[in-house]
Amino acid sequence: MAHWHAEHGSLLFSKNIRTSLGITKINSGIIETLLKTPENFWYYNNGVTVLCDGLTFNRCM
Repeated sequence: MAHWHAEHGSLLFSKNIRTSLGITKINSGIIETLLKTPENFWYYNNGVTVLCDGLTFNRCM
């Protein structure tokens, strides 16, 4: 991910696809968190999710 950020900078995060998906199961969950447990919103909905088959850590700096 560090390499992606080095290559693409803030463009990596500039488009939030959730805005174009409408009311989905995920977006309904986000709304439910805001309404029922807003104190957990930051923990549940702030981050980057990467799906992969494996993960290797390399020191980038």
